[in-house]
Amino acid sequence: MNAQKEARRDAREFARAAMYYGEGAGTRRKLITATVDGKAQRNPAYARAFRIELAHQDMARHASKARREREMKDVGSAFGKNIRGIVTGDLRSVNTGIIIVGAAVYVAHQTGLDKRAYVKVKKSIDDFKRKRRAKREVPLITDLKK
Repeated sequence: MNAQKEARRDAREFARAAMYYGEGAGTRRKLITATVDGKAQRNPAYARAFRIELAHQDMARHASKARREREMKDVGSAFGKNIRGIVTGDLRSVNTGIIIVGAAVYVAHQTGLDKRAYVKVKKSIDDFKRKRRAKREVPLITDLKK
C-alpha cells in the first residue's frame, strides 16, 4: 500500500479515535498513536502525508460518528446484560422496564388478553386495508367525464 493511501486511512482513524470517548477510548488512541509514530519514523513521506490528511479531516463529522458509535456500543452492552440476566435467571442485572413488560406479557397470556388483543389488532389492520382498497377502486369524477 502506498504511503499516501495509508496516511489517509490512518488520519481518518486517528481523528475518529481523538473524538471517541468512554470505555476503551484511551487504549484506542494509544494504539493508533503508536502505529502512526512507528510508520512516521520509518517513512518521512508517510509523516508528511499523514499531517496533510489529518489537517483535512472534518472533526465535526468525526465527533458525530464517534457519538453514534458510543451509543451503539452502550445499547449493545445493555441489551447483552439484559439477555444474560434473563437467560441465567439472575434478574438483579435486568432493566426494571424489561421485568415490568415481561410480567405484563405473562399476565396477559395467563388471562387470555393476548389473544383478544391479537384479534382486535388484526381486525383493525384488515379494516384499514379494506378502506384503502375501496378508496383506490373508486373512480375519480375526472375519469367519468372521459
